Amino acid sequence: LVKQGLSLKEALLNYEVKALLLTLKKEFSKAEALYLENGVPDKAVEMYQEVHLWEESLRIVESTQKEAYSSQKASYIEWLLETNQEEKAAEIYEKDGALTQAIELLIKARLPVQAARLVITAHLSKDDEMTKRVFANLNSTEAFEAAGDLKLNFGEEDNALALYIKSGAFSKAVDLAKSVFPGSLSSIQEKWGDSLFEENHREKAIYHYLEAGNTKKALDAAIICHQWQRAISFLNALSPSDQKIYCKSIAKQLESTRQYDLAEKYFVKAEQIDLAFAMHLKAGRIKEALKFGKENWSPAEFAENCEVEAYEFEKRGDYVMAERLFIETGKSENAIKMYKEKGMYDHMLRLFVVYRPDNLKEAHRWIGKKMEEDELLQTAERHYLEANAWTSAVDMYEKRRMFKDCIRLCKNYASDRDTVERAKRWEVILGEDQLVELLKESSLVDSLIDFLCEKKKFAEAQKLAEVSRHKLPDIHLSIAMVLEDEGKLKEAEKEYIAARKIDQAVQMYLEVSDF
Repeated sequence: LVKQGLSLKEALLNYEVKALLLTLKKEFSKAEALYLENGVPDKAVEMYQEVHLWEESLRIVESTQKEAYSSQKASYIEWLLETNQEEKAAEIYEKDGALTQAIELLIKARLPVQAARLVITAHLSKDDEMTKRVFANLNSTEAFEAAGDLKLNFGEEDNALALYIKSGAFSKAVDLAKSVFPGSLSSIQEKWGDSLFEENHREKAIYHYLEAGNTKKALDAAIICHQWQRAISFLNALSPSDQKIYCKSIAKQLESTRQYDLAEKYFVKAEQIDLAFAMHLKAGRIKEALKFGKENWSPAEFAENCEVEAYEFEKRGDYVMAERLFIETGKSENAIKMYKEKGMYDHMLRLFVVYRPDNLKEAHRWIGKKMEEDELLQTAERHYLEANAWTSAVDMYEKRRMFKDCIRLCKNYASDRDTVERAKRWEVILGEDQLVELLKESSLVDSLIDFLCEKKKFAEAQKLAEVSRHKLPDIHLSIAMVLEDEGKLKEAEKEYIAARKIDQAVQMYLEVSDF
């Protein structure tokens, strides 16, 4: 336009330019209006075809270029078929009343539901080849509801009903049954309820179960939906035996939602006292469980059930609950045995203190032996000492040649003399010199001096007496007795005098008549 001599401003005011700009902004209806105002509808048709808005294009052709409508529509249908839009093409044929052509396209597009609708509209017979093809497509695509509609159209009510049920079109099935098959209503309502139940629409299923007269299924659904009042209201319609079964189901569901008191009520109605008792225990409601059990069982039954549950808790590793139940029934020995078998000795001893104090030391001794077998020596020692069996602890260390530990215990629980007496056993293993060193390290000087005197190692004994001078007389006495035995009386006399044992020196001379 500018090249034709128009200014830019004049060019922008041109209707064609305005229409093109509107097209770019996808404001097609405004562009169309401009073209029509300026008497160029073919421009509007061209615009719509370029953006594949064929229906808008045909609308304009039909109103402004009727002689071109058929060819334009044919072109549109051709384009739809090229782009696999058979359903859209079928709509055009249907609009024009060409129903068989529309059905053919829908069959080709595997749209049998839409095809079935047109079979009815076209009043085709059930024996028509096209009708048979539509039925085949409906079955292969499992479009059973539409097949049912088609069967009903041909007066095949029984087949239509079966197809409605198969497809889950229960509303149509019920409507058909009411007018034609009233005897099958209950069965259909129950199947409808089953279908809803499986699809987790259980509240809706209740209504259909009731319509079917199936109170049990309605009750099951109400229980699962936690509609307790409705469930309870259904109970009266059941036999006493069935009531017990459903009371148990209600109780279990109430238990799962932690409504323990209400659950207890229905366990009782179901005569399931043991389940109510177990429920309280599992929930950690020990006080409620014991109270309930005592109220509903004889003492013997209560004790038996407590013991049964105690063993169950023991299997599950809940030893605190197991102990509580064992104790409640006076079976403390079972609780003690449980802890003993599990190696839980502190808990075992705790019960001994309360229930079997006379056997507490024996229990400590047994644990000591067990710990010794497991080489847990310090723990074993502790239990031996609690049992006042310190010698067993010494024996344990002696077997393992842990002589320092032996001496430590002997010094705490026996005299130094007895300690050295015990230590003498080890001379064969340690040798005399090593044993002497061990006794020295253990600060047993006095008893060591006695030991050296027995060994006639008087020089070593006298050396040790430098730090334990009160033992010197004992050393001199030991030397005197040895000299006397050897017949060295004069030397023995000096030692007796050094030992301040004048009377024994006199007695020595009297015995040999040396007055």
